[in-house]
Amino acid sequence: MRAILPDLLVGPAIAPADVARLRRAGVTGVLSLQEPGADILATAMARIRAACAAPPAIAWRNVAIRDYDPDDLIARLPDALAALAELRAGGGVVYLHCCEGVNRAPSIALAHLVLERAMPLDDALAALAAAHAQARPYREFVRWMRARTADTA
Repeated sequence: MRAILPDLLVGPAIAPADVARLRRAGVTGVLSLQEPGADILATAMARIRAACAAPPAIAWRNVAIRDYDPDDLIARLPDALAALAELRAGGGVVYLHCCEGVNRAPSIALAHLVLERAMPLDDALAALAAAHAQARPYREFVRWMRARTADTA
């Protein structure tokens, strides 16, 4: 679990036993990018959701994004950013994860820094690398972000 910002943590998948650690870290929301059936069994996902629901509850959302598919990430980006904003509302602290916390979650964190917090792309990439050295946002996604932000600059 790496703190990208004080209210945004990124890392690998969680299990029900990890929820207590998230509570101790002040996490109030979890955004899972795992794809049910491909990345995680639906029953396992239900157990995690139930563990998060136990008091004090941690809000839990899932925006399924296919692993190793930058095009799917781009297509699901609006849903992921909306879920992240919902979980952050009112000062929430969010744990954003995929399976390994290397590609999908860091890519969404990068988009959040650039599109929601207006951080220049290169500064966001540097901040992400400093906070989470294992992060490898999809190259295709970074190129897409660069083209998108160049259009708005």
